[in-house]
Amino acid sequence: NTMIRLSHAGQPIRVVDDQICAPTWAQAIADATLAVIDANALRGGVFHMTAAGRASWYDFAKAIFELTGRDVPCEPITTSEYPTPARRPS
Repeated sequence: NTMIRLSHAGQPIRVVDDQICAPTWAQAIADATLAVIDANALRGGVFHMTAAGRASWYDFAKAIFELTGRDVPCEPITTSEYPTPARRPS
């Protein structure tokens, strides 16, 4: 939603390219949660789930623009070029 909102400004968007993630669709998380419940495996503990693959935030933004048919100038930047109050690992 943030990328779509920023695309309306008509300005080039600078997106961090050195933080890697695995974007995970909410439906996949819901399906996995139901599978755990159905398997009666919910006996406590901590469960982790993520989608396969990997992408930088820049890769993710470019995919969003491609999938939504937006032609948005997008510039990859480093974390150090995008200051935030939260510290991010290298």
